[in-house]
Amino acid sequence: MENPSVSEDFPNITGSVPQMIQATMDRFRNLFIREKVIKVPNQMEALRIVNYPYQAIEEAVVNALYHRDYMSNEPVTIEIEPDCINIMNFPGIDRSISSATIAEGRRFVSR
Repeated sequence: MENPSVSEDFPNITGSVPQMIQATMDRFRNLFIREKVIKVPNQMEALRIVNYPYQAIEEAVVNALYHRDYMSNEPVTIEIEPDCINIMNFPGIDRSISSATIAEGRRFVSR
């Protein structure tokens, strides 16, 4: 991204989980993943460098979409920063923890 202070929102991706994975990865491939090819002198093969490894992003997207909380309507969100990609699928604090427990301020564990 040339100007990191510029933000762009994209339309939500909907459909079945496999359709959402495919659409998300298509968007990554078309808009964000870049490859640089460098011809090495006296070598038949060129050096190929990518800004983000496709397989790693695909694994993270698949995990986020298949392991999200289906009991809430919180979407999986993806933020692409100049130096990282954040893939988030958490709905917040586990609903099994009561407000009283949270208000007590003690340490609690969600499963």
